[in-house]
Amino acid sequence: SASMSDFRSMKTPDQPRANKPIARNELTKSSLISSARCPFQYYLKYILGMPEIDQYSLQEGRRLHDQIARINQLLKTNGVANTGIEHFDLELQNDQKIIHYLNWAKENLLEVIEVEFLIEYAFHNTQLKGKIDLLAKDKTGDLILIDFKSGKYHLQRHDLELNYYNLLYTEKNKMQIPKQGAYSLSDNTFHNILVNHDSVKEKINDFDELCKKRDFKRMRTNNLCEDCQFRNFCYSESP
Repeated sequence: SASMSDFRSMKTPDQPRANKPIARNELTKSSLISSARCPFQYYLKYILGMPEIDQYSLQEGRRLHDQIARINQLLKTNGVANTGIEHFDLELQNDQKIIHYLNWAKENLLEVIEVEFLIEYAFHNTQLKGKIDLLAKDKTGDLILIDFKSGKYHLQRHDLELNYYNLLYTEKNKMQIPKQGAYSLSDNTFHNILVNHDSVKEKINDFDELCKKRDFKRMRTNNLCEDCQFRNFCYSESP
């Protein structure tokens, strides 16, 4: 990846490093969201390899995801109805977020089918990749795709994320998932998200065009920039 001196000396996004070619045929959930949110952010993060800044939040998010994955594996192995807090180790038994999630799962899920599984699929000219947190059946027997969030729920961002995973699974397995949602661990709430594959297909096409044109422009608006990890660097450079 590029050094910090490389980042400080960079003035415009139209001169990518020659030894870091754009992988136009590869796309993940994170890179799609980044390109849709701000082409310049995508350029810094995925073309130059600029490192993440908020390492604590990333580590805390991974810790919570690991804990939830352990719980979901127990729900899959033992069965949702047969899994109780006594099956957890002491660390999880004392975690209120975990207890709230277990209660929610027992009230809303019938069966856990898959936990944290990787999936890839060639969609037209783009290789889609992703890791799905949970595939389950709800109490009505319908398939439901669930993504876990350590932070607050953001409709626009998580709508794109869930529909990306849904499209990827549907195209790969030729099987519809009629229900999906994001479970927020920060406030222990589940948010239903409507299935809309067309919106994702549009973003994938936009991504392909972005990489062809190499037009990594800045999208400087308050709602996009306020929580961007590259905000200070971006605003220290000329437009």
